[in-house]
Amino acid sequence: MENEALKKLKEKAKDLRKRVLILTKEKEKGHLGGSFSIIEILIWLYEKVLTEDDKFISSKGHACYPLYFLLQEKGFQPKISVHPDIDEKNGIFATTGSLGHGLPLSVGMALARKLLKKKGKIYVLMSDGELEEGTTWESALIALRFNLDNLIVIVDYNG
Repeated sequence: MENEALKKLKEKAKDLRKRVLILTKEKEKGHLGGSFSIIEILIWLYEKVLTEDDKFISSKGHACYPLYFLLQEKGFQPKISVHPDIDEKNGIFATTGSLGHGLPLSVGMALARKLLKKKGKIYVLMSDGELEEGTTWESALIALRFNLDNLIVIVDYNG
């Protein structure tokens, strides 16, 4: 028998998919596949992982609709657009959309945070397609070089 918490999370994911589908239809723009594939990841991050000191960067900027809905549930009011534009007071810490930009930005944030001895981690969600970008691997090498143990990279491997 499924426990009640898991059941609630599955219902939340189903509801988010419906809301993303409706928004995509209304705007006649959006990326359903990429948005749908990150919903459970986003719920997990926003419900169980992220702290007040952490920052989340969605390198999959084209899949931002479910992120907007989760931010709204947390009391933020992000501008709804097809790609996120930086708006720190509303939980958007980077403008993303072009593949390969999220990790370099996140590495810079994590390095600055480490040098300034600030608490918290930088979480970045990337698409599997970004693994083909040179900037991804250059950024990974920099993260390794500076031992950025405050950087968490999550790859949405949806094929």
